[in-house]
Amino acid sequence: MPSFSKVEDNNPTITLVVSETSNGQTTMINKIASLKENIKVIDYHEKNQLNSNIEKSVSMADSILGINRVSGHSISELISNIKESIREGESVIIDYRSNGNSEQVIDSLKRCFEKVEVLISISSIHTELYNKSVINKHRKSANGMLVSHLDLCTNYGHLFNLSYFYEDLPYMFF
Repeated sequence: MPSFSKVEDNNPTITLVVSETSNGQTTMINKIASLKENIKVIDYHEKNQLNSNIEKSVSMADSILGINRVSGHSISELISNIKESIREGESVIIDYRSNGNSEQVIDSLKRCFEKVEVLISISSIHTELYNKSVINKHRKSANGMLVSHLDLCTNYGHLFNLSYFYEDLPYMFF
């Protein structure tokens, strides 16, 4: 069970959702954030990515669903946003699209905070081979997987294969 859905304790949780390309990750995070109260979504994009100069305005979905969203462009800014959220009693979901150095971000978070959950975001419309490559890049530090685009999937067999090959990474949310 993912830590953001546990109801036993009211302690804020930190969930990092990591992926490589556009695969429905932000929409999946919006779904999760809309199901839980007291949650903040942090969009973390490093400065060298193309869209880093564009400041996001509040989207219509965020305002309708009541999602509190902030952006960060450096590890220090990310950690500062998380500390502020924890002080306010909010759980955090980090929307992180990796460009190859995810281990540095994950290690920094795990050194600064006690409970950090890392979920790999895969898409059911991508091929099994592509999803395997994404999983293998982040498997060492991951706790599970999120699966998006199930409504558009034409071959569920590769999702069963992934769950068989990666038994240590359960499907946490889909």
